[in-house]
Amino acid sequence: MSSRQKDTIYIERWEGSFLYPAEDENYDIPKRVNFKIDVEVKNEIFIGTHSDEESAPLFEEDAKVKGYFEDDFLSFILKYPYLYYLDKFGQHKTDRNQNHPEIHYYGNFNQKTNSYLGAWEMFEEFEDEYGSPWMERTEGTWEFKVMSSKVK
Repeated sequence: MSSRQKDTIYIERWEGSFLYPAEDENYDIPKRVNFKIDVEVKNEIFIGTHSDEESAPLFEEDAKVKGYFEDDFLSFILKYPYLYYLDKFGQHKTDRNQNHPEIHYYGNFNQKTNSYLGAWEMFEEFEDEYGSPWMERTEGTWEFKVMSSKVK
């Protein structure tokens, strides 16, 4: 969507969903979570806030997003206020003393669907039972549409 004017600030609302692997008996059926993102865009760079139906009840403030466009490509990092996770019983928990890993989103504009779609990934560091560090990668897909765009 390169219809934005240079040196002009746009206020935009994006709405869509992301999918992530659900750790249960239907592991091959990903969980869909709807989200909305409010951003300020200037000269192909954007910053804003993210809220989704799963994590919103757990936080007092929205997650932060920061990213850029390059022609039809976009990339951004999503950062929740602090750690949230599913415990062994499948319940959502938070830990204010730990940072949530950054989630990296990247994708492209699709002319046919008039939406952006792509993949996300997150890396978490752990220690095994011997104290050796190891990394776990979680990934999924996402899609959103620009619902509104106006000059600030």
